[in-house]
Amino acid sequence: MKQQIFFEEESVSHPAGIPHPSRQTNVFRSAGRICLFAIAFLAPFFFLPITTDSVGINKLMIVSFLAVAGFVCFLGCIFEERKLEYPRSWFFFFLILFVVACALSSFLSVVPSVSWYGYLSQPDSFLSVATYAVIFFLAFFFFRHKDIRNVGILLSAGVLLASAAGFLQAAGILHGQNLVGSAIQWGILMVAGVAAFAGADPGELRRGRKWFFFIFAAIAAVVLFLLNYQLLWLAVAVFTIALAALRFEPKQQFRYAFIVIVLALFFTLIGPRLPVFAGVPSDARPGITATGAVVEGALQGWRILIGSGPATFSLDYAAFRPLSINGTSFWNTPFTQGYDFVLTLFATGGLLGFIIFMAMAAIIGKWFLDVQFLDTDHAMVLSAAAFLLLALFFYPASFAELAVLFLLLGLFVADASRREISFVNASRGMAFTISILVMVVAAVSLAVLYGEGQQYTAAVLFGQSTRLAASGSTDAALQKVDEAINLVPSDEYFRSASGMFLAKAQQVVSTPNLAPTVADAVQAAQSAAALNPWNPANWGNLGSVYEAVMPAASGADVLAEQSYQKAAALDPVDPEWDLAIGRVFVEAANLLPSGASANAIRETDWTQAETFFEKALSLKDDYADPRIALINLYIQEGNTAQAIGRIQELAQQNPLDPGVAFELGYLYYQNNQTDQAQQEFQVAVILDPAYANARYYLGMIYAQKGMTAQALAQFHAVQAFNPGNQDIENAIQNLEVGQPIFLSGSSSTASSSGHELSVPGTVK
Repeated sequence: MKQQIFFEEESVSHPAGIPHPSRQTNVFRSAGRICLFAIAFLAPFFFLPITTDSVGINKLMIVSFLAVAGFVCFLGCIFEERKLEYPRSWFFFFLILFVVACALSSFLSVVPSVSWYGYLSQPDSFLSVATYAVIFFLAFFFFRHKDIRNVGILLSAGVLLASAAGFLQAAGILHGQNLVGSAIQWGILMVAGVAAFAGADPGELRRGRKWFFFIFAAIAAVVLFLLNYQLLWLAVAVFTIALAALRFEPKQQFRYAFIVIVLALFFTLIGPRLPVFAGVPSDARPGITATGAVVEGALQGWRILIGSGPATFSLDYAAFRPLSINGTSFWNTPFTQGYDFVLTLFATGGLLGFIIFMAMAAIIGKWFLDVQFLDTDHAMVLSAAAFLLLALFFYPASFAELAVLFLLLGLFVADASRREISFVNASRGMAFTISILVMVVAAVSLAVLYGEGQQYTAAVLFGQSTRLAASGSTDAALQKVDEAINLVPSDEYFRSASGMFLAKAQQVVSTPNLAPTVADAVQAAQSAAALNPWNPANWGNLGSVYEAVMPAASGADVLAEQSYQKAAALDPVDPEWDLAIGRVFVEAANLLPSGASANAIRETDWTQAETFFEKALSLKDDYADPRIALINLYIQEGNTAQAIGRIQELAQQNPLDPGVAFELGYLYYQNNQTDQAQQEFQVAVILDPAYANARYYLGMIYAQKGMTAQALAQFHAVQAFNPGNQDIENAIQNLEVGQPIFLSGSSSTASSSGHELSVPGTVK
C-alpha cells in the first residue's frame, strides 16, 4: 500500500474537443528523450583533446548543450500541449531554491565571472548547478518507468568505456587525465553501479540482466582493486549493510548483498598490503582539518550567509589555508575543492547553500529509508543515487558524478505524483500571453546556448594557443589567444598572453619591435589582474613581467615588488612570493652603477633581500630555492662564512645531492679549507662518479698535497669525460714529469652540472 502511495500518478484527462498530443509534440518528446539518453551515455567518459582541460571542459559543454537542447524541446511540448507538469515533491522546491541561492552567491561573489562559469570546468559553478537542475527536471518530464532499463544500459556503457581507458592508464599504454574526472570519481561511479545491483531483488531479475550485473560487478571489483582506496571499500560495506537492513532483511533475501559486504570488508582490512599500481593516477586533496580552516576563514562577516561564491574554493584555499598541520605543509598545492564536496559548498555557498543542500540530502535519505517498499527498478535507481550522494560527504565531486546523480533522481521521481498547470481553458488573451512567454523563454535558452558556444570556442582557441606556444610558434599562438580574448575576456587567457609576449620579446630583443612587445606583455598581465584581483597567480604573473623588464624599464623593480606583495597578501603561506621579492631586490642591486654613491643603496637592497629570503625559509624550511638564493647573496657580499653555513644546512637536507656537495666543497676551496673541500668533493664523486667538475677540483687538491697518483687518476677520469680539453692534457703532462700544474684556464673552475668544465657563477 505504501509503495502505491509513493508512486501514485495523477491521471490527466483531455477535455472534450481537445485532441491528444500532436505529431509535433511527439517529435519534441522524442528529441528531448534522445538528449537525455545522450547525457546518460556521454557524461561518464566524454572528452576531446582540443582544450587545455580535455575532460572537464568538454564534458561540461556537451552535457550543458544537450541539457539546453532538451529544455527547448520541453518548451515545445508546453507550446503544443498547453500544459505544464512538475513534480509534486519538496525536493524539486529545494532544488529551485538551491539554484536561486547559487545565483545570488554568484552575483555577490568575490569574482563573479569565475562563479558564473567556473572556467567551464568547475563542477560547482553556477553553470554546472543550473545544468544539474535542468537535467533533473527533464528526466522527470520526459522519462517514465519503462526508460529506467535503457538509461541504466547507457550509463553502464559510458562508465565501462571510461573504465577501459582507466585500465589502459594502469597498464601504462594511455597517459593523461582519467576520463571520469579523477581516479576516485571513476571508482565512485563503478561503486554506484554495484550499489544499484545490491539494491535489486534477484528473484525479479531475468537471467540476462543478472549476468550483466555480475559482469559489471566483477569489473567494478577490479577497478577498486587497482585504486585500492580503503575509505571507498569501507563506504561500499557500510552502504550495503544499510541497504540490506532496510530492503532485504525484512524479506530475508540478502544473499548478494552479503557477498558484497564480505568482499568490501575484506579489502578494507588488507588494503594496505595490496600492491600499488603506478599507472593509476593518484588523487590529492586537502585534509579535513585544513579544509575546516579554509571554511572558517572564508565565512567572515556577511559572507557567512552566501559564502565566497561558487567555484572560488581555490581562492579561499590560497588565502586561508594553514601553513602546516601535524608537520604536513600546504604550500604550492592548489585545490579547486576541499576534503569533500559538502565542506567545499559550505565555504563557497555559505550557510544558505549548505542548509538547502542538506535539506535535499535529507529528502533523499527519507526516500532511501522507504526503499523496502519500492519495486526492483526504482530501488536500483535510488540505491545508485543514494551512494553518489553519500560520496559527496567524503570526497570531492566531479561534474560527471553530479550530472549522473541528478539524472537518476529525475528518473526516480518520474513516476511519482505530478502536478499540472493547464492552459487549455485559458482565455484567448491569456493563452496568447503564455505562448509569447514560452517563445521568449525559448529565445533566452537559445541565447544561453549561443553564450556557451562562445565560451567553448574561446576555450578551444586557447587550447590551440597553448599548443602553438609549446611548439615555439609564438606569433601564431598570440593570434589564437587574441581571438579567444576577443570572444571571452578571461584572466587565464590574459595571463597566458603576457607570457607569450615576453617570449616574443626575447626573439625581437635587438629590433624596434621590442618596446611595443614589452608594453603588450605588461598590458596583458595588468588586464589579468584587473579582471580577477583575488587570484594571487595574476599578481604573481604581473610581478614576473615587471621583473623581466627591470633592465630596460626604470621603476619596474618597485612595480614588481608591489605586485608580489599583493600576491603574498592573497596567498600568505606561499614562500614563492617572498622569494620573488627578495630576488627583485638582488636584481635591483645588480643593476646599480658602480661607485661609492650607489654602495649604500646596494647594501640596503641586499639587506632587504636577505629579510625576504629568510621569511620564505620561515614559511617552508625545506624549500631549497631561498636557501640557495641566500648562498648566492652571501657570495656576492663576500661573506663566505655565512655562505658555507647556509650550504651546510642545504647539504643536511639533501645528503644525496652531488651538486650540493660540490658547491659546499667549492666554497671550502675558495676559503682555503682544503681538507673540508676534499671531503665534499669525494662525496660528490661517490654520489655521481661521472661528475667531472668534482673530480677536477679533487685532482687539484691531491696535486697540492703531493698525492700525484691520486691526482692523475682524477684528471684521467676528467679527460675521459672531456676528450680534447687542452687544460686537462697539460695538467696530466705536468704531473707526469713532476712539474707544478699550470693551466691556461687556471682560473677556470666548474659548475655544478655533469661532465662539462665551465666557469662557476652562482650556486645551481
